[in-house]
Amino acid sequence: MVEKANVKGRINLQNYNKSNTPRYYPHGSSENAGQAHIRLHKATKKSGIRLQGGNSNLTDKELIKAYKKAYSDSELKGILGDLRTPNSKIIIATNVTPKEAMIQLERWEKSERAKIEKNKQNSNGVSNKCKTK
Repeated sequence: MVEKANVKGRINLQNYNKSNTPRYYPHGSSENAGQAHIRLHKATKKSGIRLQGGNSNLTDKELIKAYKKAYSDSELKGILGDLRTPNSKIIIATNVTPKEAMIQLERWEKSERAKIEKNKQNSNGVSNKCKTK
């Protein structure tokens, strides 16, 4: 949903570029899913997102907002799919529109960010406990 090339070098968006990051898989035959994929790319382009190059003219928030706008495009009507990890071990949402998938992906990302922060705090707490006598 969020192209890897567009989060490269963006520290705050790195959760969108991990091996376990959920991806959107449109339903249907390979041909139909392929056409849906093309329509998704057209919508992102229409929304002002370049597919390559990082979109350095946009802040992190502006980039995510542009993706949300793109996936709300009425021309994507009829596309349904699943938001899941590439290995299908984690399924975030099934039978959802691109817009719904993006909302779920944002929720997932916020949850991942919270886990990372909690781990950092726990690591710092362990370090501090070791230093205390």
